[in-house]
Amino acid sequence: MWANIPIDEVKADWESVLKRNNLTLKTCFMATDKLADDGVQFPPTQPEFVRLCKTLLPRDYHMALPSKRDEELAQENVDRINQMVADSAKARKSVNWIAYWESIMREKNKHKEITILCALEALQNLGKPWNEIEINPL
Repeated sequence: MWANIPIDEVKADWESVLKRNNLTLKTCFMATDKLADDGVQFPPTQPEFVRLCKTLLPRDYHMALPSKRDEELAQENVDRINQMVADSAKARKSVNWIAYWESIMREKNKHKEITILCALEALQNLGKPWNEIEINPL
């Protein structure tokens, strides 16, 4: 069908068809992947390709359902979520990272080299250079 038509015209025609049908490059890639997965031997026609692409588009099934929006219930749920977040923050204990990294540096012989290097860098980043800490030699 396209054999005697210049390639630029073929590209322009396909681009026009894809744009007219609001098909994205991602959808086209998904369609070509599906064709390959299905073992299709011959390329589809434009209408066949467009139909295939449209089957791969996300569906808005939720739009068919009736909406029951209750503003009071929504606000209650927001308040519950906010309370759970606040309770979670209270329950979490704050970690004294400087003390944690210092303990690693004090007991270097109990830790792997990578852990010691992490501790050293963390302390430097926290403004507490390692040379201020008494370190037991390995």
